[in-house]
Amino acid sequence: MHFKSNSDLVHNTLPYEAVEEFWKWCSDINSSGLVIHLHPYGGRMNEISESETPFPHRKGVLYELLHVVMWMEDKDGESLENYYNKWIRGLYEFMAPYVSKRPRGAIVNSRDLDLGSNNVIGNSYSIARVWGSKYFKNNFKSWHLLKV
Repeated sequence: MHFKSNSDLVHNTLPYEAVEEFWKWCSDINSSGLVIHLHPYGGRMNEISESETPFPHRKGVLYELLHVVMWMEDKDGESLENYYNKWIRGLYEFMAPYVSKRPRGAIVNSRDLDLGSNNVIGNSYSIARVWGSKYFKNNFKSWHLLKV
């Protein structure tokens, strides 16, 4: 079983047309599994400062939207990776106008290698900062220093 996932943070109610188009995307995919999670935020989370913990995505976030697509190799052993990666990346692009921006937020628990990763050799703060700001916003520098 193979999979690809990504997540978004939703700050405003999605327009009806966007929800309708989102469901079309989900209906058009023929996969071994499609998982859509809506993790609600709010309540006590809105009271915790963005800088109080490494996890900054709190105040104003309605929910996290997690999309996961899973697939098996087809009968002939041909990889379907390109097909499913193209599909989930297209869904991610479609959602761009409706989710967090500057940076587009993501949850570190659902790592997305499309956001970036460090090299095995030659890791540096400047490389990690590119993807780290999406997971931790301005808290990445503090978080990074704790790990060093």
